[in-house]
Amino acid sequence: MNMRVFDSCLKAMWVAALVLGSTQAAAQEQTSAAQEQVLPIEYIKKSIVFIHGSYVENGIAKPWDGTAFFTYQTDPLLVNRGVQWLVTNKHMIREPSSTQGEGPFFKEVTIRANTLNTAPEGGAFVEMPLPVTDGAGDLLWCVDSDDSVDLALLRAGANEKLLDVAAPPTDQFMTPDLSKKLNINENDEVLFAGLFAAYHGTKRNFPIVRHGRLALITDERIPVPVPWNRNLTEELILAEVTSFGGNSGSPVFLRVGGIRDGAPPMTGYSYYLLGVMQGFFKEGMDFSLEITPLLRGSVAENSGIAAVIPAEDILHILQTPRARALTLLAIAKTYLDDGKYSDAERLFKESLSLSEKAVGAEHPDVASALEEYATLLRKQSRIPEADQMGLRAREIRTRTKSTAAYP
Repeated sequence: MNMRVFDSCLKAMWVAALVLGSTQAAAQEQTSAAQEQVLPIEYIKKSIVFIHGSYVENGIAKPWDGTAFFTYQTDPLLVNRGVQWLVTNKHMIREPSSTQGEGPFFKEVTIRANTLNTAPEGGAFVEMPLPVTDGAGDLLWCVDSDDSVDLALLRAGANEKLLDVAAPPTDQFMTPDLSKKLNINENDEVLFAGLFAAYHGTKRNFPIVRHGRLALITDERIPVPVPWNRNLTEELILAEVTSFGGNSGSPVFLRVGGIRDGAPPMTGYSYYLLGVMQGFFKEGMDFSLEITPLLRGSVAENSGIAAVIPAEDILHILQTPRARALTLLAIAKTYLDDGKYSDAERLFKESLSLSEKAVGAEHPDVASALEEYATLLRKQSRIPEADQMGLRAREIRTRTKSTAAYP
């Protein structure tokens, strides 16, 4: 099945498949309830979507397939609620090149997610295009200022009335403080879920689950020589779990419980997001990191040691001015839907100011903030102000050739 949930413009796709405003933000409560009704492993699998890009090499179109997942950012401004993001590797939203991974960013990628309802032909998944860059080449995803952090986040919320998905909240991330408290060590079990290159599923997504153990936790940066940078080092966690093509962007979890060395015994098991799968270390004289999207025709001897980007790096990105501006925009829209106009206006102004400082006055982020602020002004019958903001947003959209809007 190849359902396309969009209309003549990209924003209509977002409205249909990705939740807008307060509905999305309030979905944290629904997700928490859903988590109680399914086994943890099923909940983890439900967070997975498959991500696809394509590029041309020597006149031949080639696929670039991997994994992404949803997460909820909890925020004190939204009690018992959260703001949803889509997470994957940065190398999953850019074309590979002869140097393996440092090509230009895609204009758009496609995600494939399971749906709640089955189509007449029997399929239960949907394919949705997501913008990566606008017409001016500006990146629409949030990344770390440290180029070595191979993560990219998009402010996108899954519509739980359409999509069969779940999302682990950020307060279930394994942070250094929590790791110390629980005495996390190289004896602990890890598991991840992601795309299995040989079988996506014909009627719905079927992510594969792999298990292993922590192999190395260190406060040092680990050398990860790659073809385009032989001196690259990264902050990584190493896991003895086999990663192959298609596993890039997979969420990696710790399964913690039972009788533990150096820690009080636990009743049952808890699951924490350890980080994001980046790739595996290949063996041989040229011992280096092999990133693991599904790049057909690429083979490397696998050492069985995987590189995991710490979950803390996701939190770092969420704390950047740009990501914070997008978070405040989502919360402001929730306040607007709740009729809290004064609070909404305060957050719209703060979001707009942060966006202008973080990405410049001519970026689509600014246009999105202006458009939502204008909606508030119209509800208050402040039509001249609303029209002025709407005009400025349209001018930005025209100059950047961007129709993408953040839900």
